[in-house]
Amino acid sequence: MSRWGLLLALGGVGLAGCGGGGGGGSGGGPVVSNPTPPSPPAQGQVKAGAPPSSFETAEYRRNWGLATVGASGAYSYGATGADTTVAVIDSGIATGHVDFAGAIHAASRDMRNDRTPSPALDDAGGHGTMVAGIVGARKNSEGMHGLAFESQIMALRVDAPGSCDTRCSFLHSDVARATSHAVANGAQVLNYSMGGSGNISTNLKTALSQAAAADRILVFAAGNSANSEIDTPASFVTDPAARGLGIAVGAVDSNLNMASFSNHAGEAMEYYLVAPGVSVRTTNKDGGWSNGSGTSFAAPYVAGAAAALHSASPWLSSRQVVDLLLTTAADLGTPGIDPVYGRGLLDLNAALSPQGTLSVPTGDNVADGGELLERSGIRLGAAFGDAMAGRQLQAVFLDGYDRPFAFALNRATARRAPQTDLSGWLSGETVMHPGMSLGSSGGMRLSFRDDPLPDAALTEPGKRTQGPAFERAMVAGEAGGMGFTASHGYGLNAHMGLAAMGQHQAGVLLSHDSFASPYLSLSSDGQALSMERAAGNGVALRYGLSSGELGRMAHMGEISKRFDSGTTISVQMGGLVEHGSILDSAGDGAFSMGGRADTQFAGVTASVPLGDDVEVFGNWTTGWTDASQAGNGLLRNFSGIRSQAMGIGLAKSGLIDARDRLAFALSQPLKVVSGSAVAHLPVGRDIEGNILRESHVVGLRPSGTQTDAEISWHLRAGPKEELTLNLMTQFQPGHDEDAAPEFLGGIKYQLQF
Repeated sequence: MSRWGLLLALGGVGLAGCGGGGGGGSGGGPVVSNPTPPSPPAQGQVKAGAPPSSFETAEYRRNWGLATVGASGAYSYGATGADTTVAVIDSGIATGHVDFAGAIHAASRDMRNDRTPSPALDDAGGHGTMVAGIVGARKNSEGMHGLAFESQIMALRVDAPGSCDTRCSFLHSDVARATSHAVANGAQVLNYSMGGSGNISTNLKTALSQAAAADRILVFAAGNSANSEIDTPASFVTDPAARGLGIAVGAVDSNLNMASFSNHAGEAMEYYLVAPGVSVRTTNKDGGWSNGSGTSFAAPYVAGAAAALHSASPWLSSRQVVDLLLTTAADLGTPGIDPVYGRGLLDLNAALSPQGTLSVPTGDNVADGGELLERSGIRLGAAFGDAMAGRQLQAVFLDGYDRPFAFALNRATARRAPQTDLSGWLSGETVMHPGMSLGSSGGMRLSFRDDPLPDAALTEPGKRTQGPAFERAMVAGEAGGMGFTASHGYGLNAHMGLAAMGQHQAGVLLSHDSFASPYLSLSSDGQALSMERAAGNGVALRYGLSSGELGRMAHMGEISKRFDSGTTISVQMGGLVEHGSILDSAGDGAFSMGGRADTQFAGVTASVPLGDDVEVFGNWTTGWTDASQAGNGLLRNFSGIRSQAMGIGLAKSGLIDARDRLAFALSQPLKVVSGSAVAHLPVGRDIEGNILRESHVVGLRPSGTQTDAEISWHLRAGPKEELTLNLMTQFQPGHDEDAAPEFLGGIKYQLQF
């Protein structure tokens, strides 16, 4: 390669083209970063493109610089330079080269009037052809291809006549006229693979300043003098008139070492990148391909990258494109911005990955803002199981540059599987029985514990905070023929149904929750008050109210009848009110479920003795949820939600010992059996910033039905001594038809003091 020279001629100071061609292999280099999903197409819906590997053809690999700057990841989403124009202000172009078929912009010109023959766009020296090839040589299975292989190349020939016989030289005045021509004809990116010493002439500085004022990106070769500072005209990048739109480019080899000839960043480190520039394969003036070295051939990688960013997101200002290229560079050399490598290595993958604050758009235009992505999510209640897992719906979030990126809706959805209340089973507090006698008409039970509170973060299941030491308390009494029970930390289920029948077998089952009202359970264990009155002839009336920590409220009325045979049947009706959740499903941010959901439910509970100390017990309950006032986020218009739960058990007392009891139980935790919602999703944006949306009806019924099969043996060894053994198998746990069975077991020994 030749050293840059300086030509003095009529008309002003000249600039020399750097680099040379000829010989050698195509070279190879390491991939700096693995491909990550870049920005989707600018307009229309987000559509997944071909995988990056499909672009890594033999033609791609012959240009080792493409892999080094991460080009294939950009191609997978269409960032190929389409609909962009790069002005290559140089020595012309080989117009007949196969790699430039359809690539040369109609405004390409020879800017000199004194050339023989004149005008002559064809490249005599070959320098401009090599530079243009790295920018936009076509992907056509011939030779190699450029980084922005679908861009248009505005070839502007400015070499001084006859200078390319030795080394191409360019007058400042010609470069200035070419700059103005490029701006006037719509080039978004201007590439200057030329340089020399000295100051920039007034007319060239004026032209460059006007280009920057017109929001054009200016890419300069840093120079090949192995200096600590960049040469002219690259030095313009530090001028305030550049408006932050200029980038100087140094060269690295395939090992990412600074090329021995490359000028370093110096005082221009804030606006300096490095790119492949040693033995890079590109087009030559003879219609073939050659290797070239020099910062002249590093600069067009950056120019092509700028075109790729523009094609992916045409609403970006040039200042934003430059900012992305500079701030996402892969750091080399001394950590941080340094006077050798400047910002570091061009990294197109990173530039096309989400940057800045990420948000889910909630309005009709990007200007309307949105909700933070990190705070946007939905947690489905256990009754919904895997309802949304099978829908491969996509939405978009916007990065700090308002670029849309796709995310799968089911990736923003957490599932809460039906939980087995092991703590309640271990504590023996699954049924109501006074722990301290207050006489024949009352009782009191107190419990002090440092237990976790319910989920603190709706979108982070399992994240819990410590609760107060005073956790449970219950007081029961009677006045005027009316019994009452008030409790803290128990909930209404301790007052109703099988629990109200006394120390019932369902209370020692691991699946005891399935033998109580699941709707009362959803109101959480806050404060509860229930009243009971005997109506005669074995009939009892009960009514209860509860309020939980999550602001949920429940009420239930129950009428029970005890027959002379010992059979007891209870019929229940009630309601559950939720604020900001729907059957324990809740969302944050863009998935907010603000508003109220009302569930009306009804059920029946029965205990039937069959003789010989055998008893059948069970319950069935169903509910209808009106969520028309809830769901104002991406998931909305909930309708037709019906749910149910059931359980049946068989118990035998006195099997081995007069004080033991063996039970078998089958149960189904609460499950949504019908219902739907509308996913109103942002799927892209257009160039004006309007958010494109699609609506999809989403079924809320899970794929499977969890069935719990349990066997339990309970022995009351003494008045204050109990032993319980339990084994349970859960089929299709989480209401997921593909889930493998799960097995639970427990051994509990209780001794009261």
